[in-house]
Amino acid sequence: MRQVIGWRDYVWNIYWHVGPAYRSRNALSARRSLPSWFLELDAEAVEARCLSDVLAGVRDRGWVHHIPRLMVLGNYALQRGWYPAAVTDWFHRCFLDGYDWVMLPNVVGMSQHADGGLMATKPYAGGGAYLNRMSDYCSLCRYAPTRRVGASACPYTAGYWWFLARKRRTAGRQPPDDPAVAWAGSAAGPGRGGGAGVRPRFGRPIASRSGRRERGSRRRADRRSRTSPRPDRCRPRRVRPGCRGSSGPLTRAPRGAVPGSAATAPASCR
Repeated sequence: MRQVIGWRDYVWNIYWHVGPAYRSRNALSARRSLPSWFLELDAEAVEARCLSDVLAGVRDRGWVHHIPRLMVLGNYALQRGWYPAAVTDWFHRCFLDGYDWVMLPNVVGMSQHADGGLMATKPYAGGGAYLNRMSDYCSLCRYAPTRRVGASACPYTAGYWWFLARKRRTAGRQPPDDPAVAWAGSAAGPGRGGGAGVRPRFGRPIASRSGRRERGSRRRADRRSRTSPRPDRCRPRRVRPGCRGSSGPLTRAPRGAVPGSAATAPASCR
C-alpha cells in the first residue's frame, strides 16, 4: 500500500492513525541511554568509517539521506538497545526536517521497531557485510565487515549478533503473539540460529544448506508422485510401429476386442 500512495503519505497517515501513545511504545524493551559522543555529534571519536561520515554529515548540514539514517544511525541504535524515545528526540533535535509526523513513525516504527511491527514486519537490523554490499564505506575502514569478534571486528556485525542473542533471551518474557518475538524466535537458535535448518543473516532468516536439501528432496518426490500414472487411470495403449520387430503402421484394436488379448496386437506381434 505504501508503494502505491507514496512513502510520505503513508507516514503521514500512520502518524494520525496511531495517536499520541505511539511515542511511548517500546516493544523490544530497549532501555540504554545514548552515549555522549553520539549526542554531541563527535564524528572524530568514531573509528567506524560509515558511522563517522554520517555523523559528520548531520553535524555539518543537519541532514543526511533516509538510507544512512536507517542503515547506519538507526541500525546502530537498534543493535545496542537505546531507548526509542531518546533516539526520536535526538533525530528531532539534529535534523532540519525533524517534524513530529516525519520522525515519530520513521524512528519509533521503521528504525527502532518499537511499535512491535505496525510499520515493518521485522526489525531493520543488518551486519557489516550488509553495509559492505550496499555502500562503499568498508573498503577503507579499519574494521572487517565479516568479523564479529576481535580487534578488527565490525561494530555492526558484532552488534547484530548481540542484538539477536539479547532478543532470544527476552523472547520468553514477551507476549507469544508479539511479532518481534516471533521474528526473534525464528531467527535465533542454539549459538546463532533458530528452528531446524534456519539461521539469520542480516535481519532475514534464510534456510541452511541441509534445510534446502531436505525441501528439494520433498519437491522432487512430489513431482514424481504427480507424474507417475495411477493404476485406476491406466488404459490399454495403442500398438506402435516396431512392436516386437513389427514395422507396420499404427494399429487400433478391433471394436469389441478384450484389452490384452491377441486381437489387440498386429499379426506380426502375435
